[in-house]
Amino acid sequence: MREKIRRFFTENVLLKLLSVGFALVLWVFVSLGQTESETPKRVPVEIMNLPDNLIRTSDLIPELEIKVSGPRNVLRAIDDSKLRYVIDLKGVRPGTSNHRVYPPRIEGIPAGAKITDISPSQFDLTLSTRKKKQVRVNPFLRGAPAEGVELLGRTVTPEFVEVSGAEEEVNILNQVDTEAIDLTGKKENFSVRVGLDLVGRHIELVQQQDVLVNVYLGTPPVKNVYQGVRIEVRGTEDRYRLSRDRLDIQLEGPPDQLGRLTPEDLLLVLDASHLEPGTHDAELKLELPEGMSVRNIELPRVQITIYPPGKKVIKKPAGDEPEPTQ
Repeated sequence: MREKIRRFFTENVLLKLLSVGFALVLWVFVSLGQTESETPKRVPVEIMNLPDNLIRTSDLIPELEIKVSGPRNVLRAIDDSKLRYVIDLKGVRPGTSNHRVYPPRIEGIPAGAKITDISPSQFDLTLSTRKKKQVRVNPFLRGAPAEGVELLGRTVTPEFVEVSGAEEEVNILNQVDTEAIDLTGKKENFSVRVGLDLVGRHIELVQQQDVLVNVYLGTPPVKNVYQGVRIEVRGTEDRYRLSRDRLDIQLEGPPDQLGRLTPEDLLLVLDASHLEPGTHDAELKLELPEGMSVRNIELPRVQITIYPPGKKVIKKPAGDEPEPTQ
């Protein structure tokens, strides 16, 4: 008996010490794993089943801050990517509602763990009726072009877009701005594709799209007066008399074009093809040399008297009414 005890303590001493050490470490590991602990976690918040006729108009908290307690080995098994809190909006109506956070609905918490704290524990959610509407697109320009250059005009394609959003916001929306277009230092016409600025609104485009904005730049227009521009009557073979056969007109346009024009380059045309015999207050149209364009034309009207066929006209000094004779 003594021999057996002696051999137990003298034979394979190193192996026995290693076994005892391993058992001790395993015991400590298991004991610590069963020790209660607490850890903080962040839980993303999601919504589902939002009806198509509604839109959320209040901020949704992005995540919940929770504390979870339980054995250490259970807490280490929590997969943060599987944590989430889902709000089911099936069957909700427009308005503001209060939502209390229920711990059992937090997904990703394993058995053996317990949620001890939730922040926030409740929150409000506001939903509005969704409405669609066609609104005008407004190119938003900022900055000043180069010295001596002026903004002459701008166009946008498409001119209107369809938006969808909270009814109370859509009702008062008449136009939507583009993203800012910088004119600083620009000297020539240019085109640019930009998005629409809907930031800060509970409104979105029905069809996601950019718009094309054309910006026209040039030297500031000037105004010139041209005296004694001839009037030509077209579209009738009947005898007629004009209250005046020449007019002074004022044109506005680029200085390089207006500076090259003379009264002889211009022609005022009166179309009499639709006029019956009698006296009429007629409109005039201006014909310009090919390749030239002006704007803000101020054309006076002129009186024309058309005589029935077969009647002769006795000419009198300018300004007097002619007297038709048989």
